[in-house]
Amino acid sequence: MPAEQSSQSAEEIAHLIHRVRDDIQASVKAMGATTLSVQEGRVGVSHAGESFAQILTAVRDVSSQVHRMNDSAQAMNQGTEQLVAQADEIARLAQQTALDTQEVAGASEQQTATTEEMTAAAETLAKMAERLSEQVKQFTI
Repeated sequence: MPAEQSSQSAEEIAHLIHRVRDDIQASVKAMGATTLSVQEGRVGVSHAGESFAQILTAVRDVSSQVHRMNDSAQAMNQGTEQLVAQADEIARLAQQTALDTQEVAGASEQQTATTEEMTAAAETLAKMAERLSEQVKQFTI
């Protein structure tokens, strides 16, 4: 009777270990997909940052040209001042967006690092589960 219970307990433990290992493998696979998605997002954010930097440069150039036109066209002073104010606002918004993009890129890098750490931990757990399964097999009658 104790031998049957021991054998049955060992089978139950082996079954649980297999379920844990399967769950861990599924988690590792999902984390891999998440890592890929984050990396793709980082590339998109990087491209957006470059685009915003180009926009910022272009807006600054336009703002500079508008200021020079203002100096030479005093008669159009009122309309020109309004254009300058709008160009400055666009430059400020573009600069703020570029800064925000850099923050997002940094957060993406942190998320990727965390995901990689989680993946490594899950792989370690999977290996431990396999070793435990092998050790449990030794007790099977």
